[in-house]
Amino acid sequence: MKPRTRLLAGIAVAVLSTAVVWPDRTPVEMPAPQRNQEAGAPAVAPPASVPATEIAGAEGASSAAEAIAEADPTEMPPTPVNTDPAALAYAGPDQMQSRDAKPPHALSVARPDLDAITVEADSVTQIIDLYRKGNIAEGDALAASLSGAAARTLVEWIAIRHNGSHLGFNRLSAFLADRPDWPQRDITQRYAERAMWRQKLPPATTLSFFSRREPESADGKFALALAYQQSGDKESEKKAHTLVQDAWRNDPVDRDLERAIRESFPAVFTADNNRARLERLAFRKDWTSAQRLAADIGPTEVKLLKARMAIDRGGNMKAALNGLNAAERAEPLIQFVEAQELRRQGKREEAAAIMLKAPTKRDAVVEGDQWAKERQRLARGLLEAGKPQLAYDIIKPNVAVSEADTIETEMLAGWIALRFLDKPDLAAKHFTAAEPHADLPTSVARVAYWRGRAAEAAKNAVDADTFYEAAAQHVTTYFGQLARAKLGKTDLPVNPPVTGDVLARASLEKGEIVQAIRLLYHLDERRIATLLLDELARNVQGADTMTAVAHIAASLGDTRAELVVGKRALYRGFPLDRTAFPTSGIPTFETAGDSVEKSMTYAIARQESAFAADAVSSAGARGLMQLMPATAKATAQKAGLPFDVDRLTSDPAYNATLGTAHLGELVGYWRGSYILTFAAYNAGPGNVRKWIAAYGDPRDNGVDTVDWVERIPFPETRNYVQRVMENLQVYRHILSDRTALFIERDLRRGAFQ
Repeated sequence: MKPRTRLLAGIAVAVLSTAVVWPDRTPVEMPAPQRNQEAGAPAVAPPASVPATEIAGAEGASSAAEAIAEADPTEMPPTPVNTDPAALAYAGPDQMQSRDAKPPHALSVARPDLDAITVEADSVTQIIDLYRKGNIAEGDALAASLSGAAARTLVEWIAIRHNGSHLGFNRLSAFLADRPDWPQRDITQRYAERAMWRQKLPPATTLSFFSRREPESADGKFALALAYQQSGDKESEKKAHTLVQDAWRNDPVDRDLERAIRESFPAVFTADNNRARLERLAFRKDWTSAQRLAADIGPTEVKLLKARMAIDRGGNMKAALNGLNAAERAEPLIQFVEAQELRRQGKREEAAAIMLKAPTKRDAVVEGDQWAKERQRLARGLLEAGKPQLAYDIIKPNVAVSEADTIETEMLAGWIALRFLDKPDLAAKHFTAAEPHADLPTSVARVAYWRGRAAEAAKNAVDADTFYEAAAQHVTTYFGQLARAKLGKTDLPVNPPVTGDVLARASLEKGEIVQAIRLLYHLDERRIATLLLDELARNVQGADTMTAVAHIAASLGDTRAELVVGKRALYRGFPLDRTAFPTSGIPTFETAGDSVEKSMTYAIARQESAFAADAVSSAGARGLMQLMPATAKATAQKAGLPFDVDRLTSDPAYNATLGTAHLGELVGYWRGSYILTFAAYNAGPGNVRKWIAAYGDPRDNGVDTVDWVERIPFPETRNYVQRVMENLQVYRHILSDRTALFIERDLRRGAFQ
């Protein structure tokens, strides 16, 4: 376990026991999810198509809001969601009467001088508009007249965001040096690296720039390699070769840069390096570059790539492979796509036979995360086919590169070993292997919980309790809550609001970033402001300062801002629970039809739209609860309410009324089951019925509900159910002041008598 992770529990107990809200706050804004509909289901319209991203055994579900537990709080992509069912609702622990949040009493602090901050707002608006249109010269001329430091820095940052590829190295590097605490430094650095080699800067300048940072791009690696090359000594030449080889094998390289590399470093273009690059281009579906490179390598690669392209584009696989001999079909370039296509066709054992011959070492594969994901999908499909040992054999090799896929592979292997092969010691090895890669509360709690389950299965009660206690420290997470239940803990100690430190907030209010945030909110540029706010929360040190950031977020009148800061705080070990689970995002609304407990409405809205009243997804899902218009219309008609599609995004109370009524329909349709309700809301009732047929009904007392959720083949839906379930527990506490933990009961709701 990483050192910082070990401290989380201690920090949670010792640093803070409360979380923030200032009296000057109001609602929201943000992206939106996607929904599925199904013909013939109660009170709903015909189906919308399932999203097109492939996932575990069923190509079709797209990224979910906050996709996977490790998602960055500033990036909450669309969610595949449902628009089906009807009938009764469960009257839960709290009545369904939503109300405006009443912020707790906060410290009195001098409000920032908004007039001073926004005095140049009109000019800033003009400058931002000019930069967005690419009018750099005009924007620069007007920016020169600004007197406020925060305004000047802000517009320069926006100039770089929109026009970085057209700015010179000196300007870009100066911003990096002078404003190290502003966000998207990696993007600014890539622009600077691009300018560096195009401007052919002196080696001393290049070496000085990279003395403080590593190259982020192929441009930067090449520029630094040129500087090393010109030094003339063998050690520097070796470094230069290594840099350019890494760039050629792994990074995007345009035609100009490729020509420059060929001229200066011809030794890099070996058969092995070219083959690795060809595979990477194929994974990225950059067919133009791949075809050009294959032609340079030779006729065999041209033939292999032609077959890969044909299969990848949905052509006849048998015809595509006919021209290849056995050795060519054993090439990873072909193995991956053949195994993938066989899995898609439902020929799982044939796919497994190919995958078992594929490379099993990280350094032997290109795009290890894509191989890892394909192994995960295939292993789950084999489980469904009743082949747990073969599933384990497929998932056992961990070729993942990213922390997220490394964890996912080890956890899936461990779960299969524990729950399907009855090998707790083997499972424990995989869970232990995942631990060093887990540093977010969700993943830390997940690893500890399953280590506890493995120890419990091995009849080691002492170790089991130790692991459960470690997981239980993370009270706002699904697995932390499950661990508390395992220990017999019936409470959920959510942290109360924090008063905070006046001096810490006053100090932050004087800083450029906070002044820029307030200026952006004045200009209604909330999304850009949120990037700055998250960067602030990412970098500040100490509990008082983090609490001050939460206070500032609360004062902006934007629930999403609070959510971003609260999540970042929890990720860093500062338990600002009330900031991470805000209650200002849903206005007072009327209930209609079959309603549900208020906590569920908040749990869904937090996950669906991050309380974005005007969110519209790419599939057309709208507003706070991300309702499809057809579903909203059907629900309105059933409830005897007028329907107005525009009000779904303009009137959050109206959206909440219809969304809550629709949730009531779903709960009734699934006879009280919260698991099935949440899964159907995300992936559609048709998929849920398939999963019931394949894995059993979680309402059946003989079905382990935790395992049932783990078996959901769509990563997005699996994550969604877990996140909404954990949200539900926390919001029950916050909205009703009830500390009881109901997660086991909620997982079993609707159980057959």
